[in-house]
Amino acid sequence: MILIPFMRFYDFTGRSNRTEFWTFLAGSVAVLAIISLCMQNGLISIAWGNMAKTFFIALIIVPIMALFVRRLHDIDWQGKWLFLPFLLTLIPAIIILTDLPTPPPPTSLVAPMVDSDEHIRSILLAALISGFWAGWIWLLILAALPGTPGPNRYGMPQPEHSHRITYF
Repeated sequence: MILIPFMRFYDFTGRSNRTEFWTFLAGSVAVLAIISLCMQNGLISIAWGNMAKTFFIALIIVPIMALFVRRLHDIDWQGKWLFLPFLLTLIPAIIILTDLPTPPPPTSLVAPMVDSDEHIRSILLAALISGFWAGWIWLLILAALPGTPGPNRYGMPQPEHSHRITYF
């Protein structure tokens, strides 16, 4: 069941049930946790561990995106909702990246107590991080919902405990 998303890594159509989604997600988190534990216990060096984690994330990024899109299709939502976390960070990121006016250098030896631009940047950075995580939490909540019973615009539902893949 964990390997099914690798076999369907290119398939952004159709539907995937909750079992397929959560099994793959749990297996991926377990692999990353094992690598981290090996690094923490000195079984592998930090450099090799970071390379292994980077390689593994690069390996699963497309299958997990396809799986997320199919999972959204199962609840009859469009796959473009996958971009929600990135859209929630776009506005604060644009504001942060634009050049906010910087205060003139202090004329006295005593620095001002609060730099209002820095305060605004901190708030925007917090909004950026919060929006990103709020988007992913929302997507995980959607992934936990049961699929629509019967056919929807994305096809027939996959049986909840199916282990077979239909290609045609």
